[in-house]
Amino acid sequence: MTFDPLRRPEDDVYISDRLVPGVVVIQGLKAERDWEERRSFGMMGAMLRYKGQKLSHFSLLVSLYTEEHWDDWLEFGPLIRRPPQPDRSQLAAITSIPSLHRVMRTQAPPLSIRNPILEEYRIRQVVVEDVLAPVEDEKGFWTIEIKLIQYQRPQRILSTSGGRDREAGTSRQDREIAALTSELNGLAAAGNR
Repeated sequence: MTFDPLRRPEDDVYISDRLVPGVVVIQGLKAERDWEERRSFGMMGAMLRYKGQKLSHFSLLVSLYTEEHWDDWLEFGPLIRRPPQPDRSQLAAITSIPSLHRVMRTQAPPLSIRNPILEEYRIRQVVVEDVLAPVEDEKGFWTIEIKLIQYQRPQRILSTSGGRDREAGTSRQDREIAALTSELNGLAAAGNR
């Protein structure tokens, strides 16, 4: 579903298929790209190489102002609180780097998240970076900030802006290089007879 606040004012946020209680505001959401500028000495301008999309760091501001909100929060809170310490049997099972990674993945797995605006940014999984203590404002509302980081497995993508389109054919220089290479290969083959 696309984000359309005027026609569909859907503002609920679900983490691991559980509704986040209270009134939730998403703050600091952005889709930053990582670009590398390649400049040459004495030249104006630069080539830009797209290095990928950065992970989004954003917050959920959860406002609780009724007893029902607080009751729901008490049930929801353990989902995002600190992960439990590993027990001794898990620590004893660590005999190699892969087994260490397996234990670490079970301690803080990514959580699924659902909201129309997050769908627009293609954010479907997050990890909890921090949960701040409740703060009361002058109206008696309590706000809890949940800091999240987008979780996405690495995917290989490389490109250069303004680069040559490989489908459109080769440049004049490439054609000359190919012709000279084939001529050189022909001369080398004739010399070996």
